[in-house]
Amino acid sequence: MSKRNSTPILYRIRNYSETFLTDKTRERDGRLRFLQLPVRPDDVDYISIATGTDGALVLGVWLAILELAGTLPVRDGALRRSNGNPLTIGEISALTRLPLDDVAQGVAVLARHDWLVSDTPIPNDSERCATTTPLEEGRGGGFRGEERRLDVSKASPSQAAGAASGGEDRNVNDVVAHYVRQHPRAKPGAKARKSVRARLAEGYSANDLMEAIDGCHRSPHHCGENDRGTKYQTLGLIMRDSDHVQQFIDVPLNGQSAHEAESIYTIQDRLNRERDA
Repeated sequence: MSKRNSTPILYRIRNYSETFLTDKTRERDGRLRFLQLPVRPDDVDYISIATGTDGALVLGVWLAILELAGTLPVRDGALRRSNGNPLTIGEISALTRLPLDDVAQGVAVLARHDWLVSDTPIPNDSERCATTTPLEEGRGGGFRGEERRLDVSKASPSQAAGAASGGEDRNVNDVVAHYVRQHPRAKPGAKARKSVRARLAEGYSANDLMEAIDGCHRSPHHCGENDRGTKYQTLGLIMRDSDHVQQFIDVPLNGQSAHEAESIYTIQDRLNRERDA
C-alpha cells in the first residue's frame, strides 16, 4: 500500500516584516511584546474574508498566527522551527491553543487569499484517510481541510438539534459533531454518546476527545493498513474507555514513528529553549 505524502507545508505570512514589524521590533531579540497591525476594513481581501463563511473565526486564527510568529526563534514570518522544519497544523493548533478544526479551516482560507503563502503547492485534500469502508455506525467519505464543519442543512434532524442544543450536553454534541464531519453518514447513537459523556466525566475536555478522534484517523492501523484491510474508526471504539482515548491522543502527527514524534504539549517548552539558547 502506498504511503501518503505527509510532509508539512511551510507557510509564511506575506510581507511580514514590512507590514507587521517596526524598526524597533525588527531589532528586538526574543519574544515580541506587540505587533503593528494595519487598519484596513475597506481592503478587498478583508471584506471577502470577513463576510465569508465563519469570517470571524478566520480572522481570529489570523490574529493568533500573527502573535505566534512573534514568539518563534526565527522571526521572519515563516511558521517554522529554528531548524527550518515547518510547523504542522497540529503544532500551530497546540501553540495558539485554538481547536485543530478552526486552525485548519482558517489556514485554508488565509492561503486562498494569499495572506499566508508557501513555496510549495498547497494540497486540497487532507492528509488523513481519503476513503473509508463500512463502519459499525455508518459509512464515511474523505473530507477537505476547509470543509470540516458540520453542514446543518444536510444533517439529520437529531444531529441538527444536537448541534444547536446547550446545557450540560453541549460538549457531547461538539464531540459527536466533530466525528460526523469526518463520517457524514454516521449516526452515533445513545451508546456512543454515553461513552463520550463518561470520558468527559473522567476529566477529558471536549478538545481532548476531538483530538482522540483525529488521532484515530492518523493511525495507519485504524485507517486500514492491517492484515484484514479493515478500518476501525467508530466513535464507540474511540471513546470505549480512557485507555483508548489516550492511545489515540498519543498517535504521532504526520506519520512519524512513535520514537520520532514529539508531544504537542512539549512544543512550547522546546521553542522557548531554542529562543533562549
